[in-house]
Amino acid sequence: MIKAISDLHPLLVHFPIVLILLGLLFNLLSYRDYKWQQAEFLLDILTFVSLVFPVWFVHAHYHGNDELVLEYYQKHSMLALLLFWVVALLVLVRILEYYYPKRVSIYVVTTIKILATLITILVGHYGAYLTHVLKF
Repeated sequence: MIKAISDLHPLLVHFPIVLILLGLLFNLLSYRDYKWQQAEFLLDILTFVSLVFPVWFVHAHYHGNDELVLEYYQKHSMLALLLFWVVALLVLVRILEYYYPKRVSIYVVTTIKILATLITILVGHYGAYLTHVLKF
């Protein structure tokens, strides 16, 4: 059972990673042309929805007693959860921006997206270390 969950996790994880990076790219493009913001908004919602499964449902659980694996697993899980909540905040800000366009700055959205991208890099680093170095 754990093997089947572990096999699903990487498959479902790479989809939101691409969406986060595309969302940041579309955000930077929207500084020049407003039409990118609509596609960016849809990407943000899709990113949030696609993060639900890998973070909450198909994440392998570690019950061993190797201290190093446990340390990296906890960092990986904590950062993945943080990423989920940062993207949730992003969607909330985007909804507020939709209803109150003059009150939410595009710079706030860009800052949150850069933060989400940096967290994504860290989650990937710890996940890759677990998989390739520690053979989890």
